[in-house]
Amino acid sequence: MIFSTPTNSLIIYATDDASFANRMSYAANLIGAEIYAPSQMDEAISACRQHFPRCLIVDFDFWQREQLHFTDRSIARENPLLIAIPPGHMSAAFIAGAAGAMGTIEKELEPNELALFFRAAFLSEQTLRETRPYDNPVFQILSNREKDVLTYLMAGEPNKRVASLLDIGLRTVESDRAQLMAKLKVNSFTELVKMVTEIENDLILTRQKIFCDISQGMATSSVAFTAE
Repeated sequence: MIFSTPTNSLIIYATDDASFANRMSYAANLIGAEIYAPSQMDEAISACRQHFPRCLIVDFDFWQREQLHFTDRSIARENPLLIAIPPGHMSAAFIAGAAGAMGTIEKELEPNELALFFRAAFLSEQTLRETRPYDNPVFQILSNREKDVLTYLMAGEPNKRVASLLDIGLRTVESDRAQLMAKLKVNSFTELVKMVTEIENDLILTRQKIFCDISQGMATSSVAFTAE
Protein backbone atom coordinates (compact mmCIF):
# COMPACT_ATOMS: atom_id res chain seq x y z
CA MET A 1 0.00 0.00 0.00
CA ILE A 2 1.36 3.44 -0.96
CA PHE A 3 0.91 6.43 1.32
CA SER A 4 1.79 9.67 -0.50
CA THR A 5 2.58 12.98 1.19
CA PRO A 6 0.02 15.76 0.61
CA THR A 7 1.34 18.58 -1.58
CA ASN A 8 2.97 21.57 0.21
CA SER A 9 3.15 19.76 3.55
CA LEU A 10 5.06 21.63 6.25
CA ILE A 11 6.74 20.27 9.38
CA ILE A 12 7.27 22.85 12.12
CA TYR A 13 9.45 21.81 15.01
CA ALA A 14 10.57 23.30 18.32
CA THR A 15 13.63 21.69 19.88
CA ASP A 16 17.09 22.53 21.21
CA ASP A 17 18.41 19.07 20.35
CA ALA A 18 20.62 19.42 17.26
CA SER A 19 20.75 15.67 16.57
CA PHE A 20 16.97 15.34 16.71
CA ALA A 21 16.56 18.42 14.50
CA ASN A 22 18.90 16.94 11.88
CA ARG A 23 17.03 13.64 11.82
CA MET A 24 13.70 15.46 11.45
CA SER A 25 15.09 17.47 8.53
CA TYR A 26 16.27 14.29 6.85
CA ALA A 27 12.89 12.63 7.48
CA ALA A 28 11.07 15.59 5.93
CA ASN A 29 13.27 15.30 2.85
CA LEU A 30 12.42 11.60 2.57
CA ILE A 31 8.72 12.36 2.15
CA GLY A 32 9.04 15.61 0.19
CA ALA A 33 7.84 17.90 2.98
CA GLU A 34 9.09 21.39 3.80
CA ILE A 35 10.48 22.14 7.25
CA TYR A 36 10.52 25.24 9.44
CA ALA A 37 12.47 25.58 12.69
CA PRO A 38 11.55 28.81 14.53
CA SER A 39 13.48 29.86 17.62
CA GLN A 40 10.39 30.74 19.66
CA MET A 41 7.28 28.71 20.47
CA ASP A 42 5.01 31.62 19.53
CA GLU A 43 6.54 31.65 16.04
CA ALA A 44 5.96 27.91 15.70
CA ILE A 45 2.30 28.20 16.65
CA SER A 46 1.77 31.19 14.36
CA ALA A 47 3.29 29.34 11.40
CA CYS A 48 1.17 26.28 12.15
CA ARG A 49 -2.02 28.33 12.11
CA GLN A 50 -1.23 29.77 8.69
CA HIS A 51 -0.35 26.61 6.80
CA PHE A 52 -2.13 23.45 5.66
CA PRO A 53 -1.30 20.61 5.73
CA ARG A 54 1.13 20.93 8.61
CA CYS A 55 2.41 19.15 11.69
CA LEU A 56 3.81 20.75 14.85
CA ILE A 57 6.54 18.75 16.60
CA VAL A 58 7.50 19.89 20.09
CA ASP A 59 10.36 18.40 22.09
CA PHE A 60 9.08 17.45 25.56
CA ASP A 61 12.19 18.97 27.18
CA PHE A 62 11.74 22.15 25.14
CA TRP A 63 8.08 22.32 26.22
CA GLN A 64 9.13 22.11 29.86
CA ARG A 65 11.84 24.75 29.47
CA GLU A 66 9.31 27.09 27.86
CA GLN A 67 7.14 26.50 30.94
CA LEU A 68 4.11 25.67 28.85
CA HIS A 69 1.16 24.29 30.77
CA PHE A 70 0.40 20.69 29.85
CA THR A 71 -3.14 21.01 31.20
CA ASP A 72 -3.82 23.86 28.74
CA ARG A 73 -5.04 22.39 25.46
CA SER A 74 -4.92 25.70 23.57
CA ILE A 75 -1.97 24.58 21.41
CA ALA A 76 -3.51 21.22 20.53
CA ARG A 77 -6.88 22.83 19.90
CA GLU A 78 -6.00 24.04 16.41
CA ASN A 79 -2.69 22.36 15.69
CA PRO A 80 -1.86 18.73 14.81
CA LEU A 81 0.61 18.35 17.69
CA LEU A 82 3.15 15.58 18.19
CA ILE A 83 5.32 15.65 21.31
CA ALA A 84 8.77 14.09 21.10
CA ILE A 85 9.60 12.25 24.30
CA PRO A 86 12.71 10.51 25.67
CA PRO A 87 12.65 6.71 25.20
CA GLY A 88 10.67 4.91 27.89
CA HIS A 89 9.46 8.13 29.51
CA MET A 90 5.94 6.94 30.36
CA SER A 91 5.04 9.99 32.43
CA ALA A 92 5.92 12.23 29.47
CA ALA A 93 3.61 10.18 27.24
CA PHE A 94 0.80 10.51 29.77
CA ILE A 95 1.32 14.28 30.05
CA ALA A 96 1.37 14.64 26.26
CA GLY A 97 -2.02 12.94 26.06
CA ALA A 98 -3.41 15.23 28.73
CA ALA A 99 -2.17 18.21 26.71
CA GLY A 100 -4.28 17.02 23.77
CA ALA A 101 -1.39 15.92 21.55
CA MET A 102 -2.56 13.59 18.81
CA GLY A 103 0.42 11.37 19.55
CA THR A 104 3.99 11.02 20.77
CA ILE A 105 7.20 10.04 19.02
CA GLU A 106 10.46 8.90 20.59
CA LYS A 107 13.31 11.34 20.07
CA GLU A 108 15.75 8.54 19.20
CA LEU A 109 13.82 7.33 16.13
CA GLU A 110 15.65 7.06 12.84
CA PRO A 111 14.65 9.36 9.93
CA ASN A 112 12.68 6.67 8.09
CA GLU A 113 10.66 5.99 11.26
CA LEU A 114 10.09 9.71 11.85
CA ALA A 115 8.96 10.08 8.25
CA LEU A 116 6.24 7.49 8.82
CA PHE A 117 4.83 9.41 11.77
CA PHE A 118 5.04 12.72 9.91
CA ARG A 119 3.07 11.33 7.01
CA ALA A 120 0.51 9.82 9.38
CA ALA A 121 0.08 13.25 10.96
CA PHE A 122 -0.51 14.91 7.57
CA LEU A 123 -3.06 12.32 6.51
CA SER A 124 -4.81 12.53 9.89
CA GLU A 125 -5.16 16.28 9.52
CA GLN A 126 -6.50 15.91 6.00
CA THR A 127 -9.18 13.61 7.37
CA LEU A 128 -10.12 16.17 10.00
CA ARG A 129 -9.97 19.25 7.81
CA GLU A 130 -13.72 19.71 7.74
CA THR A 131 -14.08 19.38 11.52
CA ARG A 132 -11.39 21.74 12.86
CA PRO A 133 -12.78 23.51 15.95
CA TYR A 134 -13.62 26.89 14.47
CA ASP A 135 -14.79 25.46 11.14
CA ASN A 136 -17.47 23.62 13.09
CA PRO A 137 -20.96 24.65 11.87
CA VAL A 138 -21.63 26.16 15.29
CA PHE A 139 -18.95 28.79 14.62
CA GLN A 140 -19.57 29.51 10.95
CA ILE A 141 -21.70 32.52 11.82
CA LEU A 142 -18.63 34.23 13.30
CA SER A 143 -16.41 36.55 11.29
CA ASN A 144 -12.76 35.62 10.82
CA ARG A 145 -11.70 38.23 13.37
CA GLU A 146 -14.26 37.00 15.88
CA LYS A 147 -12.81 33.52 15.46
CA ASP A 148 -9.33 34.92 16.09
CA VAL A 149 -10.55 36.71 19.22
CA LEU A 150 -12.26 33.53 20.41
CA THR A 151 -9.08 31.51 19.84
CA TYR A 152 -7.03 33.78 22.09
CA LEU A 153 -9.76 34.10 24.71
CA MET A 154 -9.96 30.32 24.93
CA ALA A 155 -6.17 30.25 25.37
CA GLY A 156 -6.67 32.34 28.50
CA GLU A 157 -5.45 35.65 27.11
CA PRO A 158 -6.96 38.82 28.63
CA ASN A 159 -8.64 41.37 26.36
CA LYS A 160 -5.65 43.73 26.41
CA ARG A 161 -3.28 40.95 25.33
CA VAL A 162 -5.69 39.85 22.58
CA ALA A 163 -5.73 43.43 21.27
CA SER A 164 -1.94 43.45 21.16
CA LEU A 165 -1.69 40.03 19.46
CA LEU A 166 -4.22 40.95 16.77
CA ASP A 167 -3.01 44.55 16.47
CA ILE A 168 -6.46 45.99 17.07
CA GLY A 169 -7.93 48.31 19.70
CA LEU A 170 -9.06 47.14 23.13
CA ARG A 171 -12.58 48.40 22.47
CA THR A 172 -12.65 46.40 19.24
CA VAL A 173 -11.79 43.25 21.18
CA GLU A 174 -14.49 44.01 23.75
CA SER A 175 -17.02 44.60 20.96
CA ASP A 176 -16.06 41.42 19.10
CA ARG A 177 -16.27 39.44 22.33
CA ALA A 178 -19.78 40.74 23.02
CA GLN A 179 -20.88 40.10 19.43
CA LEU A 180 -19.57 36.54 19.24
CA MET A 181 -21.24 35.68 22.55
CA ALA A 182 -24.51 37.11 21.26
CA LYS A 183 -24.23 35.16 18.00
CA LEU A 184 -23.52 31.95 19.90
CA LYS A 185 -26.39 32.67 22.27
CA VAL A 186 -24.41 32.33 25.48
CA ASN A 187 -25.01 34.59 28.46
CA SER A 188 -21.63 34.36 30.13
CA PHE A 189 -18.02 33.60 29.38
CA THR A 190 -18.35 30.44 31.46
CA GLU A 191 -21.08 29.19 29.13
CA LEU A 192 -18.90 30.06 26.13
CA VAL A 193 -15.94 28.12 27.53
CA LYS A 194 -18.14 25.09 28.21
CA MET A 195 -19.57 25.11 24.67
CA VAL A 196 -16.20 25.46 22.96
CA THR A 197 -14.46 22.96 25.24
CA GLU A 198 -17.01 20.23 24.55
CA ILE A 199 -16.58 20.65 20.79
CA GLU A 200 -12.81 20.79 21.05
CA ASN A 201 -12.52 17.75 23.29
CA ASP A 202 -14.50 15.73 20.77
CA LEU A 203 -12.15 16.92 18.02
CA ILE A 204 -8.98 16.14 20.00
CA LEU A 205 -10.17 12.62 20.81
CA THR A 206 -11.13 12.05 17.18
CA ARG A 207 -7.75 13.35 15.98
CA GLN A 208 -5.92 11.06 18.40
CA LYS A 209 -7.89 8.01 17.25
CA ILE A 210 -7.42 8.76 13.55
CA PHE A 211 -3.68 9.35 13.99
CA CYS A 212 -3.34 6.10 15.95
CA ASP A 213 -5.24 4.12 13.30
CA ILE A 214 -3.30 5.63 10.38
CA SER A 215 0.14 5.29 11.97
CA GLN A 216 -0.56 1.66 12.97
CA GLY A 217 -1.78 0.93 9.46
CA MET A 218 1.40 2.35 7.99
CA ALA A 219 3.58 0.44 10.42
CA THR A 220 2.02 -2.87 9.40
CA SER A 221 2.01 -2.16 5.66
CA SER A 222 4.68 -2.09 3.02
CA VAL A 223 5.15 1.69 2.89
CA ALA A 224 6.49 3.34 -0.21
CA PHE A 225 7.73 6.89 0.44
CA THR A 226 6.59 8.75 -2.63
CA ALA A 227 5.96 12.48 -2.56
CA GLU A 228 3.30 13.90 -4.82
